[in-house]
Amino acid sequence: MPDCVDCHSIHQISDPTLAKFRKMSVDLCANCHTNSDIMQKYELETNVLDTYMVFHGTTITLLEDYDPNSLTNKPTCFDCHGIHGVVMSTPPIQANISALTLYPEVEVKQAGPPIENVGVTGVLVGILIGSIGALTINQLFKERNEEQIVE
Repeated sequence: MPDCVDCHSIHQISDPTLAKFRKMSVDLCANCHTNSDIMQKYELETNVLDTYMVFHGTTITLLEDYDPNSLTNKPTCFDCHGIHGVVMSTPPIQANISALTLYPEVEVKQAGPPIENVGVTGVLVGILIGSIGALTINQLFKERNEEQIVE
């Protein structure tokens, strides 16, 4: 299990109430939770950061790059798992997640994108690729016509 200096360092203890600490805490948790040697010792998966990033982490990362001192309403690891008494996200804890968020009417069902959105994603990717292809072909025809005019 981690000790104080793993998260707080020896001479610089970060204030967990600051927005900067809130956003940096995901990287802090990832230091151990993406380490296969540590996770194997506790029989835990190393993909928790990937799951978090798909669901909430993208916004946290964008805000961190844009304005490290801005507040965010997106949950970080310790919102669900605690800070010093880290616990698994078991059904009783998941049942309380809605009460912790700005949208208590939202029911928490899974940690990844819903499977029904995969079809929508495929369509959107197809549209994107088709649009880029059409723009490329258009540009090639435009350049070809300009060459013919010059000759």
